Amino acid sequence: MASSLNRVSLIGNLAAAPEKRSTKAGKIVCSFPLAVNRRTKLPDGQKGESTDYHRITAWAKLGETAAQYFTKGKRVMVEGSLRNRSYEDKEGKKRYATEVVMSNFYFMDGKAKSAEKATA
Repeated sequence: MASSLNRVSLIGNLAAAPEKRSTKAGKIVCSFPLAVNRRTKLPDGQKGESTDYHRITAWAKLGETAAQYFTKGKRVMVEGSLRNRSYEDKEGKKRYATEVVMSNFYFMDGKAKSAEKATA
């Protein structure tokens, strides 16, 4: 049988502060949107830029770390896998979501920028 691969690597900026919560079973989960810019060519030939927003989910210790150190605007690289799930909304309608389940991350802001933000 052939092997499969489900790996995602994204570099972008946090579009909002992470949301930390606990499941009914007591597991920590943290979610946040990551804004990833990409260059595009506009119909008139000009260069443009568009932004894709990806929902990132981190579990357990990784989720606690993200909730503690991630702030809106911070540039990070996120590694993980794609997951599709379904759920029922408040009206009972079935909804579908695709998210990246984070397995690792790296801060992409330089030390000087991080220090400037901390003192500002």
